[in-house]
Amino acid sequence: GLNWLEKLAPDFGLQIVSSEAFGVSDTDMTPQLVKIKDSGAQAIICWTIGPAGARAAKNGKQPPFV
Repeated sequence: GLNWLEKLAPDFGLQIVSSEAFGVSDTDMTPQLVKIKDSGAQAIICWTIGPAGARAAKNGKQPPFV
């Protein structure tokens, strides 16, 4: 997924400013989300499967992100 996104992003006028990873069993993605926020990103693409994606979304709805 990431290689594909990096290849096609410029064709759509997108610039990837951060690329973070987390494990499928991680419960707190706050450190990765802080790095993304600090990068100046205007959007997040979370390419994942399973409960980890839901946990990342929940972490993103908590301070300091809201």
